[in-house]
Amino acid sequence: MLIDLDNFKDVNDDIGHSGGDELLTVLADRLRRRVRPQDTLARLGGDEFALLLEGSDVDTGALVGHLLDDIREPVRLGSRELHLTASIGSAHTGGEESLQADELLRNADLAMYAVKRAGRNGSAVFDPSMYATVLYEAQQRADLEEALLDEQFTVHYQPVVDLATARLTGVEALVRWNHPREGLLGPGNFIHHAEISGLIVPLGQWVLRQACRQLADWQRSIPAAGDLRMNVNLSARQFQHPGLLDDVTAAIRDAGIAPESLTLEITESMLMDDVDAAVGMLTALRGLGVHLAIDDFGTGYSSLSYLQRLPVDTLKIDRSFVEHVDTSSDSSALAGAVVDLARALGLRTVAEGIETPAQRDTLRQLGCRSGQGFLFSKPVPADRLSAMLRDETPARVPA
Repeated sequence: MLIDLDNFKDVNDDIGHSGGDELLTVLADRLRRRVRPQDTLARLGGDEFALLLEGSDVDTGALVGHLLDDIREPVRLGSRELHLTASIGSAHTGGEESLQADELLRNADLAMYAVKRAGRNGSAVFDPSMYATVLYEAQQRADLEEALLDEQFTVHYQPVVDLATARLTGVEALVRWNHPREGLLGPGNFIHHAEISGLIVPLGQWVLRQACRQLADWQRSIPAAGDLRMNVNLSARQFQHPGLLDDVTAAIRDAGIAPESLTLEITESMLMDDVDAAVGMLTALRGLGVHLAIDDFGTGYSSLSYLQRLPVDTLKIDRSFVEHVDTSSDSSALAGAVVDLARALGLRTVAEGIETPAQRDTLRQLGCRSGQGFLFSKPVPADRLSAMLRDETPARVPA
């Protein structure tokens, strides 16, 4: 078994290396209590441990469960209470004497990284299909690295409009990949791989800079874009990245735009992982002058007590509520509840995924003032958006 602590680098950065060493000592003692005399427990390095179990009389499933529970148990260091999780990969010889020690370790390593890819805080047993997954992901990472280096990415922009007048008031920046072999790819084809490889951070930084520069260009050259707002999505890793504030500050400064013309979108589920840390980061971002929006609102697990603590400006009504808002009383009630909640908290609402006039009209009646969707325009390249701004109305693109 390979046991790797999740996000230990962040903990180490927070409490210092001496605190990290003390924490590792506590966890090693917990692991040692689960080990039989004939077994071998070792620290391979950093925050990774290996456990070699000998014999066929071990209930490995139960043991893994105990190990995960032991690691999840809070650790108190001084006045701090720390909570950790782990990813555990297991592999066995299966009685094959020809299986070498390095092969056994490699298999356990593949299983452990399968847990990491699936979200951490769990376990997996090696399966031969994991080889193919690793090879595919390695190729995807290499392709993404090349794409970043060669600037194969481009940004499309989807209008955000005033529902009463259809006037274009903002745009959302959405990344696309001009793949050299497969053509133009939407985010569904590569964002997941960017996330698990960690390349989502430099990709997100590039999109942020590109979007800010494009907004500055529109504001300088097109009178109708003087008060235009740019919405840029932050990924979970980007939101947790220590350099986020510096990245946003530099993007605004280098483009020469007003901070209040930039809106950063964060999903609801990202905020709930650590509410106190999220409030601190959002407050710091607001201190820069930018606006903040919660994307896909209503699909996560937030509570009203948390929501009123978050220094956000906008709630974006998820498209799952908009899809049947004109035909389903439940969808209409949910969308109306979000609008009423936003109004009570002094927030704006933007409805996503509007595809029909009936949906637009129902949302207007519910009190939602802004929206985006194929009824107004699909995401388009910058030159197409420029034409819309000069016409001062978005193009009508069929769903």
